[in-house]
Amino acid sequence: MHHALRHTKAIQRSRLLVDAAGTVYLNAAAVPRIRPMAGGCQRNFSLVSLINQQLTEVAAVWVDQDCEIVSSEILYRAGEQPVDLALKSVAR
Repeated sequence: MHHALRHTKAIQRSRLLVDAAGTVYLNAAAVPRIRPMAGGCQRNFSLVSLINQQLTEVAAVWVDQDCEIVSSEILYRAGEQPVDLALKSVAR
């Protein structure tokens, strides 16, 4: 994802937004998507977890060539405030 907005470089693009109604919006784009490492390439994915059709967690993860998660950043967890300080709530 290109982190700065095109019309203004002063504001960074949010990866996740929660509106006043509680709807969670995820921008899953990430740059780089693939990063070369000594033991092979790592790839970026977004994991969205649901239980009984309810969103429970959103995470950005890097996986190695064996599809093992090598790092994870929790972006949203149900019942908690979003952990990324860049995240914003928007009114509908």
